[in-house]
Amino acid sequence: MRSVARRAAGAVLAVLAAGATPARAEAITVDAKPIRQFHVRDPLRTFGALTFLGGLTLTSRSGRFGGLSGMVGSDDGRDLLVVSDDGDWIALRLDQKTDGTPLGVSAARIDRRVGVDGAPVSSKTAGDAEALARDGDGYLVSVESERQLLFYPGPDPTIAAPTRRALPKEAGCVPGNGGLEAIAVAPPASPVAGALVMFAERGCDSSPAATGKGALPVWLSDTGGIRRLRLVKDGDFRPTDAAFLPGGDLLLLERRYNGGFDIGMRIRRIPRDAFAGTAPLDGPVLIEADFAYEIDNMEGLAVSRDARGRPLITLISDDNKSFLQRTLLLRFRLEEIPPPVRP
Repeated sequence: MRSVARRAAGAVLAVLAAGATPARAEAITVDAKPIRQFHVRDPLRTFGALTFLGGLTLTSRSGRFGGLSGMVGSDDGRDLLVVSDDGDWIALRLDQKTDGTPLGVSAARIDRRVGVDGAPVSSKTAGDAEALARDGDGYLVSVESERQLLFYPGPDPTIAAPTRRALPKEAGCVPGNGGLEAIAVAPPASPVAGALVMFAERGCDSSPAATGKGALPVWLSDTGGIRRLRLVKDGDFRPTDAAFLPGGDLLLLERRYNGGFDIGMRIRRIPRDAFAGTAPLDGPVLIEADFAYEIDNMEGLAVSRDARGRPLITLISDDNKSFLQRTLLLRFRLEEIPPPVRP
């Protein structure tokens, strides 16, 4: 993991230092207001297997900042690369403590993402990126509205034209904004090492024949082709991002939104061996939060490690560039204890 993550850090640093054309690139200032407790009233820091380290409310005078979706990070979590649903790459360098607690943003840069023709994307449809994942020396981006999976070669994906990767045929009939919201590439320790796992928010229709009763479609793509799996759907939660832990378990970020203040987020931990089988994917819920906590429309998740090698989980929200919403960055430490058994 460390060699891959070091390449990711190099890519973010390359974005921050790049001399791209002014039409595409913008060095910006991002202000950060600290979030010191996760629950709005209770200073509790321990939530099951997760310890809340802290967070930031991010704002910028740049009109291009916001709408943040998929995210990857460097090994220490200091450097983050994010895609927006307006067609931009956003690189952030954090100030942080040695335990990973975020303190602020020391550098930030926005670069316009380019399409397969090498030209900057110029429409909301082409810009609607929802997921980002490292794949070898490059990066995969899911563009929801155009139903595209794009591969950007590294080390700096902001200067490269992508190529298209194959999507499952079923992904083409997923309705509206229910497309690929979460993608992740399995690490070497996984029984499906190197495979791309893709999660959709919705199936082609709601019938049991389409998704399986109480399940959402998942696809696993490797050298043998594309295999269909299922994700156990629990309540109104739907996937928004995913990242593998080095040992092969997957962390799945999920969102619930039913209008107004009925918003929620949670993280499920799916065991490594589940991806090699045929049973619907499921796992223990590590944390669940509603509007009584410091959350918003949480869409991005990245995994890193602190100075002692303990796993860190960074979350980021999509404010939809609405004055009613916020761009939040939250960080937790995963205490590596055996996950609880779900009844």
